Amino acid sequence: MKKTLTEAARLLCLLLLITPPLTSCSNDDDETVPMIVPQAEKMSFTSGNYAKRLPLEISGVAEWNADVAYTGSETGWVSVKKEAAAVLLTVEPNTGAARSAALRISAPGVADILIPLSQKAQFSSELIGSYVPDDAINEYYGAHFVTEWNEKGAPNLTLAGTELPWMLIEAMVPTLLGAYYSQGLAGLELMDDGRIGVKYHSVTLPNGIESILDPVFGKEELAFPDAVTMPTVPLDVVTYYTKDGKIYLAADKRFIAQVDPGTLGAPICTMIDGMIAKYSLPVVNDADIYALPFKYTLDGESLLIYVDRSMILPFKQLLTDLIGQLLPAVDADGDGKPDAGAVDPAAIVQFVNDVFDNSTRFELGIYLKKQAA
Repeated sequence: MKKTLTEAARLLCLLLLITPPLTSCSNDDDETVPMIVPQAEKMSFTSGNYAKRLPLEISGVAEWNADVAYTGSETGWVSVKKEAAAVLLTVEPNTGAARSAALRISAPGVADILIPLSQKAQFSSELIGSYVPDDAINEYYGAHFVTEWNEKGAPNLTLAGTELPWMLIEAMVPTLLGAYYSQGLAGLELMDDGRIGVKYHSVTLPNGIESILDPVFGKEELAFPDAVTMPTVPLDVVTYYTKDGKIYLAADKRFIAQVDPGTLGAPICTMIDGMIAKYSLPVVNDADIYALPFKYTLDGESLLIYVDRSMILPFKQLLTDLIGQLLPAVDADGDGKPDAGAVDPAAIVQFVNDVFDNSTRFELGIYLKKQAA
């Protein structure tokens, strides 16, 4: 009996020794570790006056604070507003050199978080202003299409057994482009800080591709960016700048990366970088943006934005590769006979090659009219 009691006592002591650690572990598992995770590693702004939102992932934190630590002598150019799970940052216009600061986020139990902030130097361009389609400038509703050819001449296009002469194509391309452009675009704002604003009308094709020559445009004038897009699309996601007679339209890399981080098999920016390298495309590709160049001429109130043969030529191989991949085979059903109405990808590829090889001049663009300030 004594031996049994002694063993029971030892067991009780052992349980008492084990219980506190077990209890402690259980409490730790129930506690949420304080955490604040910003959804961006840095934030950049143009030289304008506008706001951008930094979303935060917050857990286990009841109170937190956000302020700005400035670099250099300029202070006060960033305003901070706390939201439920975000920080709204508003910058003042910059009329001088580029400037920088850091957003500081602090909370009990969380190490201070510093997010670098930068604002570009004062912007300048001769194209700053408001524009509308100049649909009265020519018979193509403001579209610009000019071609010249070598001794081989302009190629014809064969579609589903029907040969389309270049004369018909030369009339259809600018007419179709001009119709969509002049009725779809209501206004273009090239802002004084490099941002772009667009006013437009929606377009629908009631019978799908069969309605391509008879589109229906909405009466309501829409805008981008606007209050609806601002929570998810930054106001500076698309910008422009001018250099050496060209206007560059730029897209923010960080936003593009967020659109698809890798569901296509690789991060979308990695795929774009690979395409630019593979085809040696003339695309500006730096740490922050992708930018496509377009030529322009400004004559008084008339602005022509266009691409020419030399600018399109580097995209030739990419274009022919895409045609081969996207268009279905002529004999899709495998019966050994061409499908009814099938478009031969090889014929399209040959046409594209002939256009590039036979042309000595090829320009495609749009005319815009600058509005009085």
